[in-house]
Amino acid sequence: MKGLPKIHEAGIPIRPIVDWQNAPAYELAKLVSKLLKLHVPLPYAFNIYSSVQLIESVKDIPININTKFASFHIANLYCNVPTKELGSIIKFIG
Repeated sequence: MKGLPKIHEAGIPIRPIVDWQNAPAYELAKLVSKLLKLHVPLPYAFNIYSSVQLIESVKDIPININTKFASFHIANLYCNVPTKELGSIIKFIG
């Protein structure tokens, strides 16, 4: 395991990076992923794989002073779920 500092966040927390290639389920997960991609093709309309792809995607969009840009990273969404209020939030949404 190694750690990469998140210099864009306050306090510069460390993001743990783990190499799972030697884990027992790695090959199984790789096979399942391959089968899912083959049999359940999903559009990747909202996924960006690199900063280069992002730049190419947005370079022709007109930007003015009121333009806002948002980025969501799935790894950071779950740690911010308010677990105490989750039940009432689900009831409110549903």
